[in-house]
Amino acid sequence: LGWIGFILWLTVWSTCALPVTPIEVCAGFVFGPIWGTVGSLIGKTAGCLVAMVIGRSVGRAQGWKLPEAIEKHMTFLLEQPLRAMCIIRVAPIPQGIKNYGLSLVPFPGGRYPVKEYFWACVLVGAPFSIAWCLTGAGASSLVEIAARYT
Repeated sequence: LGWIGFILWLTVWSTCALPVTPIEVCAGFVFGPIWGTVGSLIGKTAGCLVAMVIGRSVGRAQGWKLPEAIEKHMTFLLEQPLRAMCIIRVAPIPQGIKNYGLSLVPFPGGRYPVKEYFWACVLVGAPFSIAWCLTGAGASSLVEIAARYT
């Protein structure tokens, strides 16, 4: 029950564009490397998907669009969405900007590539979830983790 609660909480946390790294480290400490990683990846990916839905809905209702300076560079994203989204997800940009920014991309026919968005979130998110949860699982206390990274 605590693990499911963690996933729901991380989904909301991620949707709000808050940093997930410290949460993933704590998940590894609390749930162990395997269940911490699985829970983190599920929660983080669900949060990305919820953010995409919110961004598309609110963006459409408010008439928000990508800046013209960015729109003229969209060919790669429109032609190869999975590859492009994976590259964008690896970029050192806050996750919230990636989530909400990608939600505003105008795909032809209004058909957003949700499947590619999902897989980009999973493929790029998994190594980070694994690394941070292993860090948390290897610590003897949360104080040790905080001291190591501050």
